[in-house]
Amino acid sequence: MRPAYRTQRVLASEIRDKPLALVFVLGLIGILAALARRMGFGYRRPQVRGAARRLSIVEIMPVDAKRRLLLVKRDGVEHLLLLGTTEDVLVEAVIPAPTFAATLSEAGAETGRLNSPQDTT
Repeated sequence: MRPAYRTQRVLASEIRDKPLALVFVLGLIGILAALARRMGFGYRRPQVRGAARRLSIVEIMPVDAKRRLLLVKRDGVEHLLLLGTTEDVLVEAVIPAPTFAATLSEAGAETGRLNSPQDTT
């Protein structure tokens, strides 16, 4: 039979050692995950530095509970997609993307005039 003081010392060391072991194991998992990601495992996005991105989502519009329209821009050309739960449909391809000047002139036509810094009327 163990003495009472010895049992208390064993319990105290267990209480102190188990959280430290947990922190150590979680740290090892984090280090291994970082190394795996650095070596190419897991999801990695292509990094575009200095250049503009070629692909972007311009607009998403829900059609109903299960479908939505998606306007995607690629290399200055837009594509309209209908995304559903079972199938995806290309509705319209090779839509020329509007330029900034065309958008500005449309906005000016809608308001009746162009807003410019020189125009104070």
